[in-house]
Amino acid sequence: MFGKIIEIVLYVKDMQAMVEFYRDVIGLEVKYPQADDYSHESWVTLSTGECTLSLHSGGEGSKVENCPVFTFSTKDIHGAKSHLAEKGRATSAIVEIAPGVYVFHCWDIEENHFAVKQVSDQVLE
Repeated sequence: MFGKIIEIVLYVKDMQAMVEFYRDVIGLEVKYPQADDYSHESWVTLSTGECTLSLHSGGEGSKVENCPVFTFSTKDIHGAKSHLAEKGRATSAIVEIAPGVYVFHCWDIEENHFAVKQVSDQVLE
C-alpha cells in the first residue's frame, strides 16, 4: 500500500541561509528553482537521491506545527486514506496541490506529522 519515503518537508525561517547550508555545506543539488537569490522563494527542492528535501518558507511558529513532514508515495491515494482511517488515524482531506499531484496529511500514534502523495503517471512523463 505504501512505498518509500519520497519527500521530507522542512519549514524554514531564512530560505537563503537554509539553501546555502544544504547546498554548500551538506552538498545537496538544488532541483527547483534554479536561482541566485532564494530569499523570496517559498519552496525549494534539493536532491538527496531517492528522497527529496523540500524547504518551505514560513517556519516561524512552534516546532510542533513546523516540524519536518515525511511524505510517502502511493498509487492509490483514496485506498491509502481509507486504510489509515480504518486503523483509527485522523487524516486531512485529499488536496490536488498541482495538476495530477494529490496529497493528504496524517499523524502517527505519537502525533508526528506525515503526508501521503500520489503523482499521476501523466505528470511523471
